[in-house]
Formats: sequence, structure tokens, C-alpha cells
Amino acid sequence: AKTSGNLKKLFLLLLNGNRDETSAEFERAKNQAKELYDAGEGRLGTDKQTFNRIFSTESFEHLRQIFKEYKVKTN
Repeated sequence: AKTSGNLKKLFLLLLNGNRDETSAEFERAKNQAKELYDAGEGRLGTDKQTFNRIFSTESFEHLRQIFKEYKVKTN
């Protein structure tokens, strides 16, 4: 299968292996949940670079905290 565009960019970022494997940081996760909201739901169009950056560089534990904070923010 052939990929291109934003999906290809995300895959390349993930393959670079720049994921931070430290534990979740509550305050930073809260800020990043707001960043994701502002990059997607909070605007017209989507800032895909913000999603790619956060999803490809944060630890899985930290991403889970971001998702919890996002859920709280968006009810």
C-alpha cells in the first residue's frame, strides 16, 4: 500500500523514534490537551502538525493523560 500526505508524515515521525518514554506530567498533559483542542475542534480546519508532533513524541503513558484531560475539557 502507498501512503502520502499527513499520514505519511506521521509514519515518518514515528519511525524516527523520537518518543519521550518518561512518565506522564499532569500539567503538561493538560496544556497539550488544550493545544490539541485549539488545533482541531477550536478552529476552522485542523493544524495537523500539532497532532503529529504530540502523537509522535510523547510516551504512551503521557498520551493517556492527555486523552483524559481532553475528555474532561470537551465533556
